[in-house]
Amino acid sequence: MKIVIGITGSIAAYKTNTVIRDLVKKGHSVAVVLTESGMKFTSVLTLNTFATEGVYTDMFDETIEQPIHIRLAGWADLLLIAPCSLNTISKMSSGIADNLLLATYFAFRGPVMIAPAMNDRMYENQVNRRNLQRLMKDGVIQIPPRYGDLASYDSGRGPMAQPEVIVEEVENHMNYSSDLAGKRVLITVGGTMENIDPVRVISNLSTGSMGYETALAFYRRGAEVTLITSVVRPVPSDIAILKALSCADFFKAVKAELSSTDIFISAAAISDFIPVENKQKIKKKDFTGKLAFKKADDILAWVLKNRKKRQKIIGFAAETDLSKNNIEEKMRSKEVDILFINLISNRSGFGDKPVTGKIISGKRIIEMEGITKAKAGQLLCDLAQG
Repeated sequence: MKIVIGITGSIAAYKTNTVIRDLVKKGHSVAVVLTESGMKFTSVLTLNTFATEGVYTDMFDETIEQPIHIRLAGWADLLLIAPCSLNTISKMSSGIADNLLLATYFAFRGPVMIAPAMNDRMYENQVNRRNLQRLMKDGVIQIPPRYGDLASYDSGRGPMAQPEVIVEEVENHMNYSSDLAGKRVLITVGGTMENIDPVRVISNLSTGSMGYETALAFYRRGAEVTLITSVVRPVPSDIAILKALSCADFFKAVKAELSSTDIFISAAAISDFIPVENKQKIKKKDFTGKLAFKKADDILAWVLKNRKKRQKIIGFAAETDLSKNNIEEKMRSKEVDILFINLISNRSGFGDKPVTGKIISGKRIIEMEGITKAKAGQLLCDLAQG
């Protein structure tokens, strides 16, 4: 893919070097447009180290064939502005093209992504929010700023998204749409940890990868996504993160969030049985070789019992047996709208392994054979939208 990256006046400009480098490493061609304000925070020399197609600063550079903005706009498949300042957002919204980057933006006919970066007071200013909403209505994709430390030594929402988040969203820009706008999605993600005693736990091999890819699929389709998760990964900051470790943590969070949810996705590997916790550390010399267990709360069963009208429930099942009898039994035991059955083997399942299994929605069955988790998340999103 051919990408023009615009850099505006922000202290976050130094992070764009990493964005450019990582995109080039993934095989993309990158040209950079650096504004006059952007030159206060990074340099042409530095950017030329990473950009494959050069760095441009002046719309009226007599040493370059004119018009530069038309040539760049015609060459690129994607325009990314990172960091994108309040000033640039305002001019994009108002139709002002007083520098090379803005002229390129208005001449460009492809997808546009922006990664705002500014003080939280500026980001939350009603004029800026109104301008962002106008741009998003025009199809501009925002990679929202994260919550973190600001240049003013305060903390708030304003720092540019992390480079790895920007790179991932650039690579997935074609998956963005608004067909799930207005839908609230709640997803449980990751495995649980249950205490055996104050220093030991029992857990499982879930990494949360499938849940996170599902969350991103729904987010890119315009849904408002909340994750209840034991595994925290970098994601766009518009995805809400609620941390949970034990089955009790997950259950408490689900109870608090379910009533305001349109789609509930039970992707976490919640323990079916948990140890009876010893209040004191079990001494090695006293261990008998046996541990007492009890049944854990069935969160999905509670959700199904307490679901509201028109609320869609999606269940996950990690199985080592995809026989017809086992699948039919699983369908009888989980009265969900959609069931995602994930085969756990030495070639599929947890972590970075591909997905093999089935997605069952009514009489419709989608077979999955060695597909990526990102693709599986998109398939699930398609079914949930229908």
